[in-house]
Amino acid sequence: MSRQASMVITDCGYLRIQREWRKEVAENALCPLVQVETDVVVPVEQACPKEAYSAAVLRPKINGQLRKYLVPLSETLVKHTLRNQDFAGLDLKKADSTSLFSFHRRAVNPVSHFRGGTSEAKGSWGISSPIN
Repeated sequence: MSRQASMVITDCGYLRIQREWRKEVAENALCPLVQVETDVVVPVEQACPKEAYSAAVLRPKINGQLRKYLVPLSETLVKHTLRNQDFAGLDLKKADSTSLFSFHRRAVNPVSHFRGGTSEAKGSWGISSPIN
């Protein structure tokens, strides 16, 4: 799994099976394993370092920290652009809710104007050496 990876990034899950999986991967991966919090606004450890047994206990602690974590987004400049790539976008004004999710029913044909693989992807982004 991680033999050629520079890093393994996983979501922070709190179920026992998720903790066991991350522990096993961390012990066997040949690269660093980084866990990120993607499903919440206030990180769980920040809201309540101890296990909370009800929402009535947890909710006030989360609400007390919302201002710290809910900050306005700022514009981020693009560091790498795709060169010579023109992607047709999906016009959401013309799409109905059923057409947005019906792509999985269609067969996907090979694409002749793209080449796959790591080196092609890195070349598209102007990256010539592996990320360390």
